[in-house]
Amino acid sequence: MVYEISNGLGLELLEKYFSNEIVDNPFNIYSHTIAYVNDNIIKGIVVYDYIVDRMEIDYIVVDEKYRNNGIASNLLSYLIEKYNCSISLEVKSNNEAAIKLYEKYGFYKAAIRKKYYGNIDAILMIRE
Repeated sequence: MVYEISNGLGLELLEKYFSNEIVDNPFNIYSHTIAYVNDNIIKGIVVYDYIVDRMEIDYIVVDEKYRNNGIASNLLSYLIEKYNCSISLEVKSNNEAAIKLYEKYGFYKAAIRKKYYGNIDAILMIRE
């Protein structure tokens, strides 16, 4: 099930996969988080900012143990249905699974951000 959750919950999942970006950056404060919860376990989260009439997705994270079970699709579908607005995000250029997922939901590649993730380029993707 997908649930709106308050700031702080799900942080352990973010810290597990993005420790340097999350733990070491005091400016990372997010306005909204939704989680996919099953058996009282947070299996995936989306952290995003909603500003007037558009959304920026900061993170979509699914715990490795639960990947390839439609969790990211459920989270993305929930956001698209709830807000029905323009959405943007950055994805690592080598993350083919995520790129395919976003394209499946109507996102297109708008720009390349060179070395956005250290030595890895980011692809800016947008869904109108």
